[in-house]
Amino acid sequence: SKFVFEDIAIASYLICLWEIETYELGLKRKQKFVDLGCGNGFLVFLLTSEGYQGKGIDLQERKIWKRYPSHIVLEKTDFYPNKQVFTDDECDWIIGNHSDELTPWIPYITAKSSHNMRFFLLPCCFWDFDFKFSKFDIRIGRYKSYLNWVGDVATTCGFEVEWETLRIPSTKNVALIGRKRTYSPNNFEDANRVSATRDALVMHVTSFSPKQLPDPNVARLKGENQKPFKPQKKKTAKKKKKEKTMIDLLKKRVISLINESQPFCLMVPF
Repeated sequence: SKFVFEDIAIASYLICLWEIETYELGLKRKQKFVDLGCGNGFLVFLLTSEGYQGKGIDLQERKIWKRYPSHIVLEKTDFYPNKQVFTDDECDWIIGNHSDELTPWIPYITAKSSHNMRFFLLPCCFWDFDFKFSKFDIRIGRYKSYLNWVGDVATTCGFEVEWETLRIPSTKNVALIGRKRTYSPNNFEDANRVSATRDALVMHVTSFSPKQLPDPNVARLKGENQKPFKPQKKKTAKKKKKEKTMIDLLKKRVISLINESQPFCLMVPF
């Protein structure tokens, strides 16, 4: 399946990135990670198998989860992304690999969790914080428009964003990496300014459920009594019944005549 080759390539990239980071920072242990919106969990399986401690979190459990060894940590949980934080003991990196609705939340959660935390983000579907993204620039296209917006979100959260085009079997192969910050944690004035602008991004958001949005272009959810953030359900395309044309009817009639005819043999003289 396509996701196997894609996740192997992503895991290879992350391992190389983390090896470089280990050398540059003089780390004594391997990095810990959390994969938000982990989906089938294959990336978590690959990284864990290579000795990296981490876990995957998703809002829906997949059947394939039961096929992994018991030491692969995959959790189904409901949570409010605007309230979610992780400690330095839990992880060093937050991963968003085609994380759909959680995509813009990855830099926000990373920034809010710890100044030392980093993120890897590979955007796919176009989602804002609480509804479908619609701020497209027709001059550069939908994908580039969305990438630029996610990059602006990460910058607002205080990251020096690095861009990487991955060699994976997908047209949506541009990753954003946040390893460094634009401010020092000791500079309280800058830290407070970034914190204020970061929190302003999501002031209107309390929860999100696609089912509850009658008009995704204008609707905003308010109040604390909403249901937790929920993903979209996979839609199954209905097959349209093909109308029979005159050619189809003629083909059927010819085949019927051939089937009804007597068998024959071709005599070839020697």
